[in-house]
Amino acid sequence: MNPSFTDGEGLLTSHYPVEPIPNIFDHYTPAAIQLSTPDKMNEKRRVNDTHDRDADEPVAEPLVAPSHQHKVAVESMEILQYLMNSLSGKDKTAKVIRYILQLLRMFTTKFVARNRRKFGSLETLSKGYNFQVLKQILTQPRLLSFLVFRSIDRKLEYVISQLGTYRYILRFGSSPFLLYDLIKKLKSVLSLSRSKGISPQRSLCTVFGNESSVRELVNFYYTICDELVVLHKLKLWKNDALYNTIERHEALTWQFDIVFSFKDLWVKMEELQRKEFEYSIELQVKERAASLYGDSFHDMHMSPIRKQLMHDLHNEKEEYGTSSINLRKRLQAIRLDKKLLYLDLVKLSFDACANSIDVFHFNTPAIVYPVLSLGSGIAGLIKLWKQAEQDIMKQKAAEE
Repeated sequence: MNPSFTDGEGLLTSHYPVEPIPNIFDHYTPAAIQLSTPDKMNEKRRVNDTHDRDADEPVAEPLVAPSHQHKVAVESMEILQYLMNSLSGKDKTAKVIRYILQLLRMFTTKFVARNRRKFGSLETLSKGYNFQVLKQILTQPRLLSFLVFRSIDRKLEYVISQLGTYRYILRFGSSPFLLYDLIKKLKSVLSLSRSKGISPQRSLCTVFGNESSVRELVNFYYTICDELVVLHKLKLWKNDALYNTIERHEALTWQFDIVFSFKDLWVKMEELQRKEFEYSIELQVKERAASLYGDSFHDMHMSPIRKQLMHDLHNEKEEYGTSSINLRKRLQAIRLDKKLLYLDLVKLSFDACANSIDVFHFNTPAIVYPVLSLGSGIAGLIKLWKQAEQDIMKQKAAEE
């Protein structure tokens, strides 16, 4: 037999050239699954942010796994130093310490109050000690405990008060900038009224009749109340009736901000779940294609057309970010973002319950408010800890 005719497919393809088969992911993936491009994905992630009333936190960027294959080691002291160098880290740490001390003080105060009636006539013991006093203290151990706990209680009261003032000072100073932005918006109302020839009332509704402007007004009013409270704590003004009114308005505006933050978290959670679903489908499609390619790669009787098709199924397109590796990284980043959102939900839930006690004047045990505030502080601190760990990992990965 003529050897030139032994390969039927080679003879067929030599007379009838076969054009390259386009990659099916060029047509299938965007149309069928409607995936967002990486640029649009990052743009949408930057839209929805939550705002923490404890202190102004930096906007959290989406967490992306480092490009290196090995895991970068981060020590706890590095994370703690990173937190202490940030305003929000200092605020959250002070909040946790403050409410831990407040819970501890509740125990010392209860002990002192229970024993004050018995040892109330010995208030002068701590002012001057002599042999008789020392003998009396040594013969009555409970008296010694009373004096020690009374001293600790007074010191805890002072430290708790100073930590509260410290957290107020950390938030102090943003009202002039918020006022400047508000003045710019008011000027835009006048310019819009003149340029469009509409009434000032209509232009005012156009500029301020949206959620963003309402939130800016709420934030501005909260900041004014918050800074007036700071000035009162620093004894720069004194009016108890006005102070109580300002504190109540501060609690009301914070409650509005919590509701807006819940809405933001809900929208962002739906967006992350949608992207996680899309990326999971695309990853399953690619893994199935890779499995078909691996099963058929060693088939010696496969035609060139089918080989080319299976090769295109397995081909990773790095420029469009549709490779299996990149998809796994994006899924990992989305899961990390969801964990942070869950921590935000926990924190806001504690904040809403604690602030509702002040807003609605609920009659609750004294321990409830510090426990709720401590839960909020711990959840916020854990979130900042995870964000700091990811930031340090990305910095180290960039340096390598």
